[in-house]
Amino acid sequence: MKIKLFISALAALMITNSSFSQTVNNEMTQAVIQVYNRLLQEDPTDYETYFHRANEYYKHNQYSKALSDIDNAIRYTPENEKDMLLQEYSLRANIYMMTNRKEDALKDITAAFLMNPADYVICYQKANLEYELGHYLEAKEGFKRMQRLNSRSVEALVGLARVSIKENNFGLANDYINKAVEFDQTNSQVYVRRASIRKEMGNNSGCVEDLLIAISLDNNNQKAFRELNEMANTDYRAVIAGISNVISQVPEQGMYYYIRGYIAMDHYHYASALEDFKYIRKENIYNYDGIYRSIAICYLHLGEYASALENIDHAISMTTENGKSYQVKAEILLAMKQYSEALDCVNRAIEKNEESEAVFILKGRAQILLSQYIEASSSFGEASMQNPANAETYLWRGYILSNYLGSEENAKGFYSRMLDAIQDENSVYSLKGFALLMTGREDLADKWIEKILSQNDNDGSNNYYAACYYSLRGDNASALICAEESLKKGFGSIYFWNDYSEGIVNLAKLRNDERYKNLIAKFLAQ
Repeated sequence: MKIKLFISALAALMITNSSFSQTVNNEMTQAVIQVYNRLLQEDPTDYETYFHRANEYYKHNQYSKALSDIDNAIRYTPENEKDMLLQEYSLRANIYMMTNRKEDALKDITAAFLMNPADYVICYQKANLEYELGHYLEAKEGFKRMQRLNSRSVEALVGLARVSIKENNFGLANDYINKAVEFDQTNSQVYVRRASIRKEMGNNSGCVEDLLIAISLDNNNQKAFRELNEMANTDYRAVIAGISNVISQVPEQGMYYYIRGYIAMDHYHYASALEDFKYIRKENIYNYDGIYRSIAICYLHLGEYASALENIDHAISMTTENGKSYQVKAEILLAMKQYSEALDCVNRAIEKNEESEAVFILKGRAQILLSQYIEASSSFGEASMQNPANAETYLWRGYILSNYLGSEENAKGFYSRMLDAIQDENSVYSLKGFALLMTGREDLADKWIEKILSQNDNDGSNNYYAACYYSLRGDNASALICAEESLKKGFGSIYFWNDYSEGIVNLAKLRNDERYKNLIAKFLAQ
């Protein structure tokens, strides 16, 4: 079960990713590489061609091939070709950095630096590598050298600020980063950089302020949006307070209502998110299908399914590019127990090229509720094919095999595959403890959920999942403690508290407990 429906939903309105990278199999790229191949067949010591082919492989993330070529380029380049060697060592350093070989990268970038100590870019690379490796005195000298090469170097000031933090000299760090902003006040990126410095110093409100300034200067600054949303993971109140402060000063700027609404929705505060989206609609600040889809999502999680359906139908009517809206409508219809209609909507979403693992999981859920177990198993298999790295898909496959298809051993196999697929076991969304529990490793499962609960969780999500975990474990007392803590933190999905009952990760087993009923009545009385 994935609670966060649109983690980066801001992109729908203000952020477009127009970057395009050709694969190494692209016809033009292959033609270029074939030319290099012929030249090297004619002269296997042609270091310039090795360098150019290495650079081509590097651009296409073919790091092992790039490294092999650049090794040959350096091997055959005459010692007096200093400019060429400088470029070669610099490229190999970049390859090492991309393959997490920072010590090797530093050796190469140092070799390049010795050939030309006045090269600003190489000085910057060297100082940054020294900082990342914890060589702070050397890094400081490198950043100061950059200042001597360019007295208005923003990069040098940012680097010196980072070193000052490591030296616990926060005052000097502030001076450096404020000077960097003075040098480049109209550049949104410098505010993002100052935000990261302020965050590292524990100045969360200052961090939020800078990210909002960055957005005001450039509303396509994806990094600022991403950092602001991630900041809300650890200090939601500071982020919302900062946005609200800006809104009070410039209430006519609808973009800030939009940002506040999406961050609130992304952190389970559906009631406050709904207020912002409804205001945007009322004032006609933005009028596109995504606003109505967001309103529908909020109504869904607030348990107001008829209103959710009305708004998602409106979103669908506004554009033919409505696959995402059909996906949301299917979720709403499942909540309303209209399973056949939900399955129809999922199929419409797939027809419109919404073919993520989330869509096929949704399809499998609908098929389970329609007693179409074989078909559901196939849908969960398709979800795994869409994204083999998504551990949740294996959880669903194990669930249906165990609960509906009578294949417990195969189910355990998928739970084990899920454990192998998990990339970040420290995230509650890995659901690792659930797979451990289903494979009989209760002690390890308990340790996992205890570690999750030890993390800073200010939106109640960790506690919500812990409540689901302990409910599955049969420990209602612990489940109730976690549920109460989650509710206190504002985890506001009435849908998940009251109705969602599919799969393994839910609170269905806890809902008959009178203590749970009283808890829900206390926090979610309408």
